[in-house]
Amino acid sequence: DHILLDEAQDTNPAQWGIANALTAEFFVGAGRRDNAHRTIFAVGDVKQAIYGFQGADAAGFGRWEGEYRRRVQGLDGQFEKVDLNVSFRSTAPVLALVDAVFADGPARAGVVADGARLEHLPDRAGQAGRVELWPLLRPAEKPKAPAWEVPEAPARVADAAGLLAEALAARIAAMIGREALPARGRTIRPGDILVLVRRRTGFVQRLVRALKERHVPVGGVDRITLVEQIAVQDLLALCDVLLLPEDDLQLAALLRSPLVGLTDEALFGLAHDRPGSLFGALMRHRGGAGALGAAADWIAGLGNRADLIGPHALLAGVLGEEGGRARLLARLGPDAADPLDEVLNAALDYERRHPPSLQGFVDWLRRGGAEIKREAEGGADAIRIMTVHGAKGLQAPVVIIPDVGGGKGEKEIRWGRLDGLDLPLWAPRSRKEYRAPAWRDVFDRDEAARLEEENRLLYVALTRAEDRLLVCGWGKEPKGWYAAIEAGFRRLEGVAETPFEAAAFGAPAACDFAAAPGLALDCPQVSALLTERAAAQGEAAGPLPGWATRPAPPEAIELAIAPSALPGETETPAAAPHGVADPGGRRFRRGRVVHALLQHLPELPVAAREAAARRFLGRPGHGLAAAEQAETLAEVLALLAAPEAAAAFAPGSLAEAPIAGRIGGRPVAGQVDRLVVTPERVVVLDYKTNRPPPEGVAQVPALYLRQMAAYRAVLRQAFPGRAVECVLVWTYGARLMPLPAALLDAHAPAA
Repeated sequence: DHILLDEAQDTNPAQWGIANALTAEFFVGAGRRDNAHRTIFAVGDVKQAIYGFQGADAAGFGRWEGEYRRRVQGLDGQFEKVDLNVSFRSTAPVLALVDAVFADGPARAGVVADGARLEHLPDRAGQAGRVELWPLLRPAEKPKAPAWEVPEAPARVADAAGLLAEALAARIAAMIGREALPARGRTIRPGDILVLVRRRTGFVQRLVRALKERHVPVGGVDRITLVEQIAVQDLLALCDVLLLPEDDLQLAALLRSPLVGLTDEALFGLAHDRPGSLFGALMRHRGGAGALGAAADWIAGLGNRADLIGPHALLAGVLGEEGGRARLLARLGPDAADPLDEVLNAALDYERRHPPSLQGFVDWLRRGGAEIKREAEGGADAIRIMTVHGAKGLQAPVVIIPDVGGGKGEKEIRWGRLDGLDLPLWAPRSRKEYRAPAWRDVFDRDEAARLEEENRLLYVALTRAEDRLLVCGWGKEPKGWYAAIEAGFRRLEGVAETPFEAAAFGAPAACDFAAAPGLALDCPQVSALLTERAAAQGEAAGPLPGWATRPAPPEAIELAIAPSALPGETETPAAAPHGVADPGGRRFRRGRVVHALLQHLPELPVAAREAAARRFLGRPGHGLAAAEQAETLAEVLALLAAPEAAAAFAPGSLAEAPIAGRIGGRPVAGQVDRLVVTPERVVVLDYKTNRPPPEGVAQVPALYLRQMAAYRAVLRQAFPGRAVECVLVWTYGARLMPLPAALLDAHAPAA
């Protein structure tokens, strides 16, 4: 009976088709029954339709508005179009600038209909606000080299985007804690500032760096590509060297990275005047003292293991056991932590989908372009730097828009409709004479749509500001967003022109701003503060209940612990698989194989077990030598044939049985290797592959005893009245070791 469409300006044609199908019966047949009051409610602002690249149809909102108007009025129904012109977010100067920017000129296209006038009414009338425009930062001229002379060194010219980032960082640092937000009765905090860009360019990374150099809290970029991060590039250089040691360039990059840390002088001494490859020169230092010897031994050791382990195990060992993470963070800073964590997650994701090949993972990561997306809204008091698309729906007291350019929409292949068919049209980007009329028609159509969406993107960016708005840019002459905003300032009344002195807030001396005044429009604070107004509204509504002003108690998060991970297990620390303490991974590989055989062989007839076990042990993936295969086979078959184990492996017994319960108020969840449940008793078996096993129960590690005591405690709750017996199964020698009840009592969880 009721349909609500929110953000309808971003609805694509297929979604409008769904809405049409859902509402079609509203207007025909039984849908028009007299006792039904059916409604369609659509909320949308075409000025904010900025997702055309995702298929959103900005014009569809207007078309379907007309279609539903015709249908409703055809039934003598009520159709209302309600314009929401009152802004509850922004102060008067911000809204005045928005109206002025789109009052005339090409910026109106796609935002304001022909003959219409954009007008915003501020709910925050009387609240202090400010909009300001910097003069353009002029790029430095790159000196031309003298004719016929080869320069000894490349000419170094300050980059305009980098200088603008430095100047903006200096301005932000001067704002925080010093400049006031009069409408809020306090000074500006880092979390008040939102920097919006059209797209992610090198400017964003430079701004983040410049802010951190000034110790300004900044949340980083809202989305980063993994393979573009320096820390990940260092790891990929390591992988490239392990895959192809003859790659001299990547080996040099690895040696200079924090993972190895050679100095320029040491690398030059190794590489200069060498007789062969850089890898060969490095390997001649194996076993030697000093940094080169350590680097050679480390890389050679990794190379010996790279073919035996998956990419995740390799990278986790490098970052963890071998200290790579600490060295990378020490040089690159805390921002490198997220990419390092995500590259490990990517390795796990790759191994879930593909065979664990290092070469395959490196190729997959580089081709896939994995990205990290940070949450836009967070509790941290830090500056946010986002694209306008990512900031849709957000707002901030202070918004800064550095116009550093956007895309030009240069695509060689475009889709056009010819003779009723959608066809791809191609033309070379650099040869305009080859552009056919059909291609030019499609280009003109696409370019007009792109410029309209750019204008709507500018509208969204400007209207994110609550109290203050600052616009800056660089270039030889105004263009793009900067030109539209400057024209808007010129249309406003009361704009103040003041000399712009970048040095006053600490901008670098190399910043060459145009010899033009800065433009600003201010509105004084003449009404009550925002906080005071909010308090007055609360008083008018009556006193708040007590719970509204008390902090919520911390949520009780109960994490289930496994019996093998109960507190206190420090006597027998385990080595990481394929780590330094177990380079071949033999202990873990053998344990997994034995567990798998003991799990599945009891399900087969006795006569078929040996042949099945031989086939399983002979699989190349297990990496077992012939002697290890024979030894493991003898152990497992002897254990299955032992008379005292017959009941444990008889039909009806359970393999890898999960159990869960509570011990001392803590949830416990685990999985037992073998479980036998009879009306009189419950038997738990746990496999151990220690070589050699303990001679008696007195030598069993306390870790194993606490683990079995925890299993017993849970099973006693699950099977009250039955005796619970615990047995350790030592695969070496096919021995079963029952654990006395008194011994387990001493290691019970309560004890």
